[in-house]
Amino acid sequence: MKYKVINIKINNIKKFFFLLKNYNKKHLFLKNYSFFKWQYLYKNRFNGFILKYKNLYLSFQLFIPLNKFDKKLSDRNIFLTNFYSNGSKLGTGLLVFRELIRKLKPIFIGSTGIWSKRLIFYHKKLGFEVGKMNHFILQSTLISKFKIAIINKKSIKKSIKKKMKYKNINKKYFLIKNKKNYNFDPKIFKEYYPYKSYKYMQNRYLEHPIFTYKIYFIINKKLTSGIVVRVINYKSSKFIKLIEFFGSNKEFINYKDLFHYLLLKYKAEYISFYNYGMDVKDVKKCGFFLNQNKKGIYPELIKPMIKENVELSYAFKTEIKKNVKIFLGDGDRDRPN
Repeated sequence: MKYKVINIKINNIKKFFFLLKNYNKKHLFLKNYSFFKWQYLYKNRFNGFILKYKNLYLSFQLFIPLNKFDKKLSDRNIFLTNFYSNGSKLGTGLLVFRELIRKLKPIFIGSTGIWSKRLIFYHKKLGFEVGKMNHFILQSTLISKFKIAIINKKSIKKSIKKKMKYKNINKKYFLIKNKKNYNFDPKIFKEYYPYKSYKYMQNRYLEHPIFTYKIYFIINKKLTSGIVVRVINYKSSKFIKLIEFFGSNKEFINYKDLFHYLLLKYKAEYISFYNYGMDVKDVKKCGFFLNQNKKGIYPELIKPMIKENVELSYAFKTEIKKNVKIFLGDGDRDRPN
């Protein structure tokens, strides 16, 4: 079989989109080319490979290296995103993956939100560590009628007495609204792997062309931790996604008041937090519970609304065996559909 795996570039982008249309004719990239460029364009090429066989294009693999959002970060730490292999030529997807490994030589390669059993099996065969992300829920105790979540009323604990007073909340936390430089401790981004940076956080979240993210830090002489959240509107109701946490596990408890304040401020039904690598005990100290005992239904997908709990899987391979953490914001898991 004579084939060639090549980078996706401007001069072959139409071939890629033709293949993408076979994969999903309603895909966002087909409607919003500018977003596709924002997420994947790097210099004169896109972060993706496509397999050409004779005059046919059969498979593609897109990826996001961390240096996409900060040039000082490693281009060998990558997250895999969209993948497609034409069923008429079995194994072409594997050929693309092998060429990606050969060319990029990744130190860390990960994937978030794997849905199908077939892809889980595929990643295991490729030597990835695979498992289910923990799904934590912090449920509001101030809402009587839930329109998004389907809850077990017995699980509601009135732990917030008469809408806790948050007069001094702005003295403890602050919201980053622009790309201003702050006096953050560089160690904050060395607490887990793969390593990120403050510039990464700014470019990945504050510069997002579609979503509005909110980044909070604890006010201190040096910033030692931070969180990223996104408020989700559905009709007349809201819930909040905790997208990423920066810092050591021990710092997480310091955001307990902020989490409850955000539920109150936005009249949100719950906060949803998917991750791999966070210490369960540290997260539970803030009032979260693991949604693994089916205490209720806390939808993740709202376009269209699917009233189901969603299990998200992770997969990764790394040469650095220490403190790996994976969040909803990694790769393209938290993306417009």
